[in-house]
Amino acid sequence: DLAARASFRHAGGDAVETGLFYSGGKTWVLRFTGTKPGRWEFTTSSADPDLNGRKGAVEVEPNPGVPGFMTAFGNKWGWQGLEEAFVPQYVSYASPADYRGRPDRIDGDIRTWFEEHGFNGFHTFVGMAWFDIDKGKGNYDDISGDPDPDPRTFEALELLIGKAHAAGGAVHIWAWGDEQRKITPARWGVNGAVDRRLQRYICARLGPLPGWSMGYGFDLQEWAGAEGLGGWHRHMHEHLGWFHFLGARAPGLEQ
Repeated sequence: DLAARASFRHAGGDAVETGLFYSGGKTWVLRFTGTKPGRWEFTTSSADPDLNGRKGAVEVEPNPGVPGFMTAFGNKWGWQGLEEAFVPQYVSYASPADYRGRPDRIDGDIRTWFEEHGFNGFHTFVGMAWFDIDKGKGNYDDISGDPDPDPRTFEALELLIGKAHAAGGAVHIWAWGDEQRKITPARWGVNGAVDRRLQRYICARLGPLPGWSMGYGFDLQEWAGAEGLGGWHRHMHEHLGWFHFLGARAPGLEQ
């Protein structure tokens, strides 16, 4: 629950603020993606003196012809950097436990679905794997106590996002399901301490990676409602240093 953030500023005046994420032992990780060539200087801030006031700089070299983060061109999705619109054509994909540490499987699936069948993205469901990668097909009764995010799940998502993006595609992360099947964070409170801890970790660890979007869940009228959905949406964008599409599906609650 310890918070640490870094403020990056480009020599031309652009600014990005992002969180650090805990990586075990005494290690915290600061991840950054430059959206403009040139020098970016950063300073960290935290209530912990060991994480506070750290300074540094990153020199970003030009990288033409490579898609950056997803963005909007009018009512179309598109890629920064390329400045091109695209139509998402996503294939339903496996769960994080199925592709963690399996780059060859992902490479083969990219050949099959992207190159041979014309898709340009993967749709992956996470659910309880946020807290235990081996419980991704279960529900919140399978998770005990006050759970932390499972780093193994994030390793899997990083691998999938990185490979899909390198192939010119994207990943849509389906975060939660419905309350009828108990595939929600409602057990710990929507936007409660456990949920917000996970949201901050997602933003710090995945936020700097281009090439992903996220859907909150489905049948949200069962468990989140307009207030819970709005709180998630605001909190995520407050902690994401880079724009990512965040959406939801429920009668009368679409955002």
